[in-house]
Amino acid sequence: MTATTFVRCILFLTLAAGLARAGADADLWGHVRFGQELLASQRLVITDTHSFTSDKPWINHEWLAEVAMASAFALLGPLGLNLLRLACLAIIAALIWRRLSAFNPPARVLDALLVVAMLGVHSRAAQVRPQLFSLLLFSVMLTILTDVDRRGDRRVMLLIAPLMALWANLHGGWIVGLECLVTWAGCKLLERATSRDRITLVAFVVSAVLATVLNPHGVGLWWFLLDTVRVSRPYIEEWQPIYRLQGWAWLFWLLPASLAVFAAARSKFRLEPRYALVVLLLAVTSLLVSRLDAFFTLAVAFLFAEPLAANRPHRISDAHAERRIQRLRPALACVVIVVLPFVASRAARIPIGHPPMPEREAAEFVAHTGLHGRVLVWFDWGEYVIWHFSPQLRVSIDGRRETVYSDQLIASHMAFYLGDATAIDLPTRIAADYIWVPKWIPVVAKLRDHGWAPVFEGPQSIIMAPGRTDTHRLTLASADAKIRVFPGP
Repeated sequence: MTATTFVRCILFLTLAAGLARAGADADLWGHVRFGQELLASQRLVITDTHSFTSDKPWINHEWLAEVAMASAFALLGPLGLNLLRLACLAIIAALIWRRLSAFNPPARVLDALLVVAMLGVHSRAAQVRPQLFSLLLFSVMLTILTDVDRRGDRRVMLLIAPLMALWANLHGGWIVGLECLVTWAGCKLLERATSRDRITLVAFVVSAVLATVLNPHGVGLWWFLLDTVRVSRPYIEEWQPIYRLQGWAWLFWLLPASLAVFAAARSKFRLEPRYALVVLLLAVTSLLVSRLDAFFTLAVAFLFAEPLAANRPHRISDAHAERRIQRLRPALACVVIVVLPFVASRAARIPIGHPPMPEREAAEFVAHTGLHGRVLVWFDWGEYVIWHFSPQLRVSIDGRRETVYSDQLIASHMAFYLGDATAIDLPTRIAADYIWVPKWIPVVAKLRDHGWAPVFEGPQSIIMAPGRTDTHRLTLASADAKIRVFPGP
């Protein structure tokens, strides 16, 4: 074993240890629960039974992702969910490695580019969520497009339509893929080509568009996404423009942007126009919607692979002169023996941290007292409550947002949380039996003056009921500081 090989192994073990830890997204409880219900019903479409305010037919555009997540959870619990996530990341890394390796870069360059790309992807893959499948399928699509350009064999384009059909049932990110496909194809049509080649290309793109209809909602999915996918979603952090977020958000945009500028400079600004246009499209859209930054990173890694990786000088020591160090092999074995249990322990648990959920004691209070009925709940907590207490408690809102709730209902909740005078009567209007929200939000103080009294109050959350209630109040000065893991409580 050479010193270079040893260092590379340590590098990738470190990367694996970093990627192994997953977090619990606020919607994770719902994704697994809804997937379980789909599997139990053996139907592709189910009606909502968890909310008492849903005022729209449920368009579950992530149903297949939820079935996959429920199946993984049934098999291995939280470890199964995390292994599903890590499998997606591993395939993405393998595809990036394959693309970069085609240009025979030195090992140090290949490793550096791969690590930087995976760090950029990890910004949106640190939690178990359906968007993972979009990142994976976007990587597959870019692999297909770059293979077509590099090898000239368009038969591989036959995979695009099945890919889009699968994608449309996993996550709404297929829109990003379709936009990039159309941009790439449009540029190809402007190149010198025979009429037959142009007709073939148009046919592939049209078949990709039509393939997205192959979902339980048919064309209805198109109308739903056209109506709901917009740049402005003021209540969701990752849908905000980067310039409105904290400074760290810029890091995951500047990372691919710096690589793109470096690639352009290295190629003396002679980039493939179709690749440059796709990268520019994602650079701009990820500025406006921060959650697209991982797509931007992937586009740079795949489409600018040649200017980033090609024509790099190989050091003589890399290929010939580096002597083998016999002691490195057992040293590496020792490192692996030490690191693997650490990686496994990180992968086996999904900590509950950001966003924070209600205290464990709050969930135990609800279970012990047998609360049942309608609860006006904090937006991020809806699916947590659904997992633990539905159907005894039905929620007023949850992370499904516009798939089951109208814009007016969502806006009413946000105004209520802020203590807006026009929305303070929302609990009365929706006939809520309880209110369960973070104790620090502005509306809590005002609710006490509108006939609501606490029945549970902890450091994080407060549960309130109409002033006259038979439920005994429980107040906690502090909560259990032990790290909580999915599914909790």
